Amino acid sequence: MKAKIGVIVPVYGTEKYVADCIESILAQTYRHFRLILIDDASPDNAGNICDEYAKTDTRITVIHQKNMGVTRARANGVTLADDCDYITFVDSDDTMPSDALSLLSSQMTKETDIVISYRVSNIQAYRTISKQQISKEEYRLGLLNRKISPAPWGKLFRRSLFDDFVFDIPREIAVGEDLLMNVRLAYKTEKQINVIHSDVYNYNIYDGGATKQFITTPDFESLWHQSIIASIPQPKEKEAYARSSISFRLRRYRVLGGFKCYDNTDLTQTDFYKELSDDIKRYRYFMSLKKRILFFSTDLATRKFLIDLPKMPSRIWKRIRSTPFYAWRRVLRRAEKYRESANRLSEGYSKEAPVKLNTRKRVVCIYDNTIKIGGLADRLRGILSVYYICKTKDIDFKILFSHPFNLYRYLVPNQVEWGITKDSLSYNLPSTDLCMITTSNGGRYERRKQERWFRKEFDKQFNEFHVRTNAPFSFQYNFAELFNELFRPSPLLESIINHQKNLLGENYISVSFRFLDLLGDFNETFGRNIQMTTEKRLALINKCKLQIEDLHKRNPGCKILVNSDSATFLDIVKPIEYTYIIPGAISHVDNPTPVAENVHDKTFADFFMIANAQSIHLVIAEQMYDSNFPYVASLLYERPFHKIYC
Repeated sequence: MKAKIGVIVPVYGTEKYVADCIESILAQTYRHFRLILIDDASPDNAGNICDEYAKTDTRITVIHQKNMGVTRARANGVTLADDCDYITFVDSDDTMPSDALSLLSSQMTKETDIVISYRVSNIQAYRTISKQQISKEEYRLGLLNRKISPAPWGKLFRRSLFDDFVFDIPREIAVGEDLLMNVRLAYKTEKQINVIHSDVYNYNIYDGGATKQFITTPDFESLWHQSIIASIPQPKEKEAYARSSISFRLRRYRVLGGFKCYDNTDLTQTDFYKELSDDIKRYRYFMSLKKRILFFSTDLATRKFLIDLPKMPSRIWKRIRSTPFYAWRRVLRRAEKYRESANRLSEGYSKEAPVKLNTRKRVVCIYDNTIKIGGLADRLRGILSVYYICKTKDIDFKILFSHPFNLYRYLVPNQVEWGITKDSLSYNLPSTDLCMITTSNGGRYERRKQERWFRKEFDKQFNEFHVRTNAPFSFQYNFAELFNELFRPSPLLESIINHQKNLLGENYISVSFRFLDLLGDFNETFGRNIQMTTEKRLALINKCKLQIEDLHKRNPGCKILVNSDSATFLDIVKPIEYTYIIPGAISHVDNPTPVAENVHDKTFADFFMIANAQSIHLVIAEQMYDSNFPYVASLLYERPFHKIYC
């Protein structure tokens, strides 16, 4: 007879998600389980939803209790699951793949009490275990050092491991109780831990949750440390943890402001400080001289000097730079760099132009032929970046996309009416702010810097903002959701997409190649002129063809949609039986040379057909360009995206 699994789900404030959670558990291929839903006095309708499901399936049990926290809810669920052999936990706002219980139970043997997954869908951290089994010592150390996920979900425990001590966690510990429970369970077993290298849990990332809203205090940090120490039964291991946790506790001390406040007298009176201070001395923990003085010294003058010391050079330099000479030189350099763009942007604007006052502050994204702003992917990411700021600040958002085509030809408003005509704009400089940010594909720091700049700029007292940008910080937010709020395909584009789907089918992958001018048949907009010999061009083409062949071997039943800016390359790979190329002329959206409007039909067809592919690939070799086009397309329907370097 199959072992019975108890699935424990604490429920609190998850009305939007609990139904999906329950459905995913009921859909498990492993059928011999008991689902226990603990309604922890949920303030919304989540408890009633649980009751409705309990009426439809005899394996579901619902407990309604007064609000006692997630730890007590789990404890009550385990107590009720006394007829189960194994226990697993699920949060009520998450889901499980249909084979999760089957995978977990398949690894539970007589030689193990705990099965864990080294990975969780949507979470990249903790994927550090390459073994199929780890010892109990490795597991305990991994938990204590935060190398192994402390979450209770994604794991399967033998029911006999649980006792009252496992859940004897102070209610004041509202964050980190998962780690305490896991550590206590880890010290209950004397067997090896089996590891699954598959996703057995889908973690739902959304705004909210106790961890994001939690503000630590010295009392909490002390209670947390003492609770961890109490969870470790062996004295030698208690000592080892106390020694190894000093660096972590020092980081918590920094969070509390201990290294930044001039007067730390109040902090030094807390149990947290005293325990940490004693351990630093006992174990002779190494600290830099500055940190050691800031930690142990209470002399106000000394602390103030050390804290202010790094700021002094920048303050002095700031004063020098603010002198008339340096300020004027900086203005001249900036003016020289941006004079041409600034002059082109300001054409048609003047102080004498009639004032057009809107009832609300308004931001207009403008894409015309004034300055080069990038291709389709660049423009879309810029539009969505600005739209995100407007959405969070409740500012009206409009788009004027007139070059090299009218955007309405391909994309029309969906939930937001963003259309505007050129005649509706205000060209009065005192009431209109002109903004321009063109960017390379910078990292996280550059994106944060641009977002802060826009937020600060839109706080200014202008009635209208005219923005030209390809800022990429929309990538860090829900790109697909923002896109679908603004756009849906026009009837023309919808017919083009449907026609291509009928020809290509649904079972296909895509691969993109951006050669720029390497093959001599594409005039790039940003002025590259790289000369390659005929032999090198042939070698590059053959190298790229090999990547297509390799993709076909790994996906034998799939057609391959090939996209490139080189007509020469497309003509070479077109005869291959398993490739497909969307017909049409190749043109860059940022090309200032006028072309027929329907030339860009292929650009949009490529974009949306790539977005619909099962997986999306970009090949980069030698001096080829790391294009954003396929990556942005992959974001629309959240398809897997891979870069292939060769």
